[in-house]
Amino acid sequence: MEQEAGLDRTACFVNGNYFTGLFEDRIVIRLPGGIRERFPELAEAPPFDPRGTGKGVKDWCEIPPSITESDDRLATFLAAAVEEVALLPAKEPKKPKARAARAGLPFADDET
Repeated sequence: MEQEAGLDRTACFVNGNYFTGLFEDRIVIRLPGGIRERFPELAEAPPFDPRGTGKGVKDWCEIPPSITESDDRLATFLAAAVEEVALLPAKEPKKPKARAARAGLPFADDET
C-alpha cells in the first residue's frame, strides 16, 4: 500500500488504485464493482458527496461511525478491504505532465 499526502488530501493506494483517504473530518473509501456488497457494515454508509450535490461519487462511500469509532474495528475493516482491492488489476503510474507544456510555452519540449 502506498500513501500520499498533500494539501488537499491524504490518500492510500493499492497497486496504483486510489483506495481510501481523508476528506475533511471523514474517512472515505473506494470499493469498485461488487466489492462493497462484501461488506455488510457498509449497508448504511452514506455515499461520498464532496460537493454536496446529493449525488455521490461512483464506487465511493464514507466509512460510517459504527466502524470508525473503534480503532480495532477500523483496522480490521481496512485490512479486509485492502485484500479485496489488491485483487484489482494494477494501474500504471501516470507520467507527470510538464507544467510548461500545459501553459503552452514554446520551450516545453526542449530537453535541457
